[in-house]
Amino acid sequence: MSDEERIDEILNAIQKIKDSELPIIAYFEQNSVPFSRVQYYRYCKILQKSGEDGLHDKRKDGNYTKLTEKIKDFIVSTVKEDRSISSSQLQDKILKQLDVKISESSLNAFRASVSLTRLSTPK
Repeated sequence: MSDEERIDEILNAIQKIKDSELPIIAYFEQNSVPFSRVQYYRYCKILQKSGEDGLHDKRKDGNYTKLTEKIKDFIVSTVKEDRSISSSQLQDKILKQLDVKISESSLNAFRASVSLTRLSTPK
């Protein structure tokens, strides 16, 4: 499902809920809705604050990016080449080479899991 289709589905469901004469709790109990009641309130708050633009899926911008084997291999080879590379520098290299944004916390966790934490440069 594309981002636009997802947003249309959310907007249609919200409009059906608002047009219904049922209380929100009852609507969710009686109808199939593609999200939870809690998420409904979140979506309404987002729409009020940011409009439809707020509903765009931002995971492609770096949140929840899974480390594929290709990314892991790139990280390992890059860090083995230069153990003193910072996570922000590594993040930039991954973005330039693979066009993927990985959070620094994900990079740090992966580096620790494969014993490739940053070594300070000798003075």
